[in-house]
Amino acid sequence: MPFKVELSKNALKNLKRLDRKHIERLKEAIDEITEDPLQRNVVKLKGYEAFRKRVGDFRIIFTVNFSDSRVFIVDILPRGNAYKNL
Repeated sequence: MPFKVELSKNALKNLKRLDRKHIERLKEAIDEITEDPLQRNVVKLKGYEAFRKRVGDFRIIFTVNFSDSRVFIVDILPRGNAYKNL
């Protein structure tokens, strides 16, 4: 059963700022998250109830609610900025 994905305002804003090539790669990664949120390049963030998925130089920071089958994407940021505001 696929998970339902919700994007925060920040994640949506940061996604729209990128060029088409990066947007396509990130959309493919988000599709992978809907199938199984904890597969391929996903690591739990220490000290947080969140995960990160590595997509090239970008990181998708998200939380998972398994009881509701929902994924909430907190932010999509370049690697250098991904962990500063957690």
